[in-house]
Amino acid sequence: MQLKTAMRKKSVRSTWTKLLLFGAGFIILYSAYEVAARKIYLHRTNLDVQIKAFADERNEIEIVFLGNSHIHKGINPQYFQRKAFNLAFNAQDLYYDTQLLHKYVAHMPRLKAVVFGLDYFSFGYDESELYPHLVREYYDSAHIKPRAGLDVSFYTNYSLLFLHKETFVGDILTGKRKSVLHSLNEDTVSSTLVASDIKEALLRSGYQFSRGAMNKEDLHVNGLARAKFHYSRCFRQKNVNPIRQRLSQSIHELTAQGTKVFLIIPPFTSYYRDAFPAEFLNQLKQDMEELLQSHPGITFFDFSSGLPLEQHHFLDSDHLNYQGAEVFSRILSDTLENLLTQIP
Repeated sequence: MQLKTAMRKKSVRSTWTKLLLFGAGFIILYSAYEVAARKIYLHRTNLDVQIKAFADERNEIEIVFLGNSHIHKGINPQYFQRKAFNLAFNAQDLYYDTQLLHKYVAHMPRLKAVVFGLDYFSFGYDESELYPHLVREYYDSAHIKPRAGLDVSFYTNYSLLFLHKETFVGDILTGKRKSVLHSLNEDTVSSTLVASDIKEALLRSGYQFSRGAMNKEDLHVNGLARAKFHYSRCFRQKNVNPIRQRLSQSIHELTAQGTKVFLIIPPFTSYYRDAFPAEFLNQLKQDMEELLQSHPGITFFDFSSGLPLEQHHFLDSDHLNYQGAEVFSRILSDTLENLLTQIP
């Protein structure tokens, strides 16, 4: 009996030893791959730089722009007659638009207007489903919790290996290099910046400077691909009601304190606009009409077509470059100023 007991104890110890060795080996191997991942992928974007710049200047800001990369790259505050800040960001959804407002609006004594940039897919888009690493950055930079809370999936986003597990091996084999982020301590697109070889840069106004353009053939291909991605992967019908309710609540709070609210659809090329199914756009029109009926005090502008913008003003099929952003920003500035001067 004692011999059997001793043998069982020895077997248990052996099993635990093997498990511990396996666990230690896994941790060492995963850590080595994680180090390799951090050499080719960015650990964070410059969202924290943008939010800090906004927090530093919020007392003077009169106009705030919110939205995703279409607004981030498409509206340059330097062309506005009032102090403005572009608080849009790549892939940002309406949840984070409204959460950022909720966090800072009470500390903005001069705020006159909030401009929500909308897209064809905005009412059904949940950023956390496609870009979980940005969810982690909003928490780190502004202490905004994700919709689902701080669950296990949230903490796995701190691992770059986990985030890029599907492409990591291929990127290592092809020699992928880490991208370079430029954050400039200036509010305007200077002649020095234009003359430089910098492709993209975040300015202190929150605007994302972008240079480049596509030929017609590339715009056509890009428009089809971008539109398909947005209506097939970004839009989910189950998200529509919760997102609209959240936006509606923010509009109610803003208008109640006397802040003017504008909803805009930014400029797109026809290659992008025409690639969306008609029924998809019709549903968006219906959703927008219902929202406007619920809030008669807000103003909506559809700038997706009809502006004096040419092919060379677009970075790709659905983003303006810095030249296009100047044209659009000047038009939007005049439009908003005409309405804001009517407010007592």
